[in-house]
Amino acid sequence: MYKFRAKHLFICAFSSAIPVLAGTSAIGVAVSQGNIVVNNLKAPGSATIFDGNVLQTSDSPSQVRLTDGAQIRFGTDSRGKLFSDHVDLEKGSASVSGNTGKGYEAKANGLSVRPETNGSA
Repeated sequence: MYKFRAKHLFICAFSSAIPVLAGTSAIGVAVSQGNIVVNNLKAPGSATIFDGNVLQTSDSPSQVRLTDGAQIRFGTDSRGKLFSDHVDLEKGSASVSGNTGKGYEAKANGLSVRPETNGSA
């Protein structure tokens, strides 16, 4: 009887983790000459970005290349929360560019900016 419960418990635990793993696809990659901080964890040079990650720069700017073609360049001493369709700039500066068709939006202090296709803002 004990072995049956252990198997049953293992199967339940594994099956409940599947939806969590399925929803965690990367939306892009961040690169920098220096350290990047993603969700308060330092990453030397590059980091994979997921929907809702907070990226912070210090002495070096950082560029994020999203899977849909958009690019976000964070200036030094900047911070923003990245999503698949927009960035919420919390501190510093960021520029948005790319060839996405729908445009990638940047938001800061209630202002929204969306460049035209093949444009930058």
